[in-house]
Amino acid sequence: MPQQAPVPGYLEQQFAALQADNVRLTAELQALRDRADAAAQARAAVIRGGAKVLIPLLDRNGVVRAFSRAVQTTSAFAGPREQWPTRDKVLDDARELGEACVRFFVRRRLFVLLFSLVATSIPLIQVYLVVQQNEIIENQNEFFRIQVYDVVARSMTEGNRNARLMTGALLANADSEFLADVVDETFDPELAGVWRSDGEGAGQRRLEDAAFRGYLVHAVRRSVEQQLAAGASVNDLAPRTSAMVARVVEDAADRVPQVLALGAQGQRKGDELDEQVDNYLAQVGEVLQMYGRFARTTGDAKVFNADLLTLLQRTVRIKVDGNRFEHAYRVALEGFLLDVGNAAKLGDPSTVTPHSDAERDALRARGIDALRDALGSDAVDWDALAAQGTAT
Repeated sequence: MPQQAPVPGYLEQQFAALQADNVRLTAELQALRDRADAAAQARAAVIRGGAKVLIPLLDRNGVVRAFSRAVQTTSAFAGPREQWPTRDKVLDDARELGEACVRFFVRRRLFVLLFSLVATSIPLIQVYLVVQQNEIIENQNEFFRIQVYDVVARSMTEGNRNARLMTGALLANADSEFLADVVDETFDPELAGVWRSDGEGAGQRRLEDAAFRGYLVHAVRRSVEQQLAAGASVNDLAPRTSAMVARVVEDAADRVPQVLALGAQGQRKGDELDEQVDNYLAQVGEVLQMYGRFARTTGDAKVFNADLLTLLQRTVRIKVDGNRFEHAYRVALEGFLLDVGNAAKLGDPSTVTPHSDAERDALRARGIDALRDALGSDAVDWDALAAQGTAT
């Protein structure tokens, strides 16, 4: 027999490694089989346990079998006496029959109870789902409102004047409480302060601030007019409507004098920013009329007189002749004086149109007299105010 050639050393090492891997893989495979068998046994145990619980609940055969044994036992009494069952046998069968009947009724009651609990839990689950859906809807609405805020902010700050006009129109038709929140924050007096020395001479920024607010002032006025057009009375208006109008006038007491002071620095023809500032002054005049109508309708003019006095004392000292914003300011002030002279209230026509110059002068003079009686004869330079309030 030929002698086998020796196996090289590296082949022996590879063979030993293969054997070790084979042993390891065999052990892992056996472990997987053991786990699969354990899982199958666990599932079978659960199924058997459920069957042991549920099947007896529905098992009526126990009652039938017990009854059958009891009948067979008692039927033996029809045979010969020596074949009669014993007393213990009869009692055992009777006891088994009674226990089977009791178990059946108890199990049936338990089965009905379980299904009743399940049936009761379904509406509770539905209520829970409705609550969760409402929360989802509220979150979606909140996200939608954030998107609306972003669109409004971008349109009012980054858009051109047409975009601002459309955004102001949309705000006028928005919820009055939402608009009141926007106005309350935008016209906050703390935001109007200038904290840097270079800001005092930054006329461009001050005019941009006024131009931007002109579209919000327009939205405030239109919002109130639409509520009145819908049949709302003073008491039916949104609770914060009057405060919203007052906030605009309070802000104007500081902003209008700044605008007039900047307008005295020279005329810039064809400037788009000047047009928007003119719009701001005109809208402030409209809201000032509305503020006065609020006071005359409610009979409470204390706050109105205080805000108006501050505004008039600051603007009447400014020379408006030759001012860049002279025409817009005079028209706004004259419209307010005519409205005061006419003693207009909320719900009256929005504009007062005299038929002649004499009627206009008389109505304007009556407005000056009414303001003098309300604010005091020495509170304001009334002659200067009358001269400013004459639109040419």
